[in-house]
Amino acid sequence: MLVPKLVSALIGSLGLFCLSVFTSTEALAATSASVPHAQPCNDHMQAPWVALYSDAHFRGSSICFLGRGRVDLDQYPDWLAQASSVNIGANGTFYESPWVGTGELPFHYGMQFPDLTSNGWNDRITTIQINS
Repeated sequence: MLVPKLVSALIGSLGLFCLSVFTSTEALAATSASVPHAQPCNDHMQAPWVALYSDAHFRGSSICFLGRGRVDLDQYPDWLAQASSVNIGANGTFYESPWVGTGELPFHYGMQFPDLTSNGWNDRITTIQINS
């Protein structure tokens, strides 16, 4: 009778340990996932950042995303597939759809796209991955 109680206690402890490890891993993943934050563009932004403009040649309305991570522009409906020019202070990739790998345009720090029609990307950016 002692052995079944010992096995039951051991299994119960192991289950609690597994739950604890799983919960800790989940919490770590949630806190390590970063999402760039949006802010008005200015001349004093610290890299990494990406600036989108509604019109060619860096005109019209603008929005800047600072930090590393993924930006899904469906969270910013006014910007979903609306960028006509881009200024970049980061390394990463623009995507045509939220499903990474469909249409992609890699970018690196210092690049500028004053007119996205010249490379076929006008009004196509829906997701931004900022790596560094």
